[in-house]
Amino acid sequence: MPWLKNYLVISISAVPLLMQKMKEDFGQNLLFLSSDKGGKRRTGISGLNKKRIDSFRIELSPPKTTLKGKVIGVIDDILETGGTLSKFYDYAEKSGAKKTIALITHGPLDKGIKRIKNKFPKLYLTNTVNTKKANVDIADLIAKAIKISFK
Repeated sequence: MPWLKNYLVISISAVPLLMQKMKEDFGQNLLFLSSDKGGKRRTGISGLNKKRIDSFRIELSPPKTTLKGKVIGVIDDILETGGTLSKFYDYAEKSGAKKTIALITHGPLDKGIKRIKNKFPKLYLTNTVNTKKANVDIADLIAKAIKISFK
């Protein structure tokens, strides 16, 4: 793609913004975990190991840190069925987590959002997908990235 050499490609992540929103509401003493290995690869934040059995069934294995008594922010890149986050929530509760909060970049399916909202006490969801449930605006994040790319 020779035309691409004339353009600056910038990767934008909403994860720091989601984490900041949670810190504003729940304080600084939080444990952030990725929902799976893909999240760990993209964010550098460790988490549970997930083995997908099929679209609706997964198995989770423990993280390297204790969850007991912690306020946890679980970070997921995309919420479709809500299966991974639902299982994560159950695991965190069984492990003695004080509170578990969901931080989600993309929420394309209302069914998954509804499933998670019924379980988690708080959900942070960006507006990358047009949904009424979104409560974290990424417009400034994108505007800053565009501004940087034209300098």
